[in-house]
Amino acid sequence: MKYEKTKRHTTKSWKDIKDNVYGKKGTERRDKLEREVNSKMDINIHKISCQLYIFPFVKVTYDKVLNGSLELITGWFNIGLSISYKPKENE
Repeated sequence: MKYEKTKRHTTKSWKDIKDNVYGKKGTERRDKLEREVNSKMDINIHKISCQLYIFPFVKVTYDKVLNGSLELITGWFNIGLSISYKPKENE
């Protein structure tokens, strides 16, 4: 009976696993994973279309039922800044 050499167990890094399973950095699926794993807070500057706010405003979303995260949104004219925080789910 002939014995073949077996490959030794190799350990893969988390980066290699992410590259193989979720794709290289820059792909939509990989970027979504990176956002979910690494960051619970988002800051976005956005342009508001078809509306013009004459007075500055501050909006607070204090319950995550609305969109899944807590938010502070401020804006004036047609520019908005939103800061959102997604709390950890209780399991």
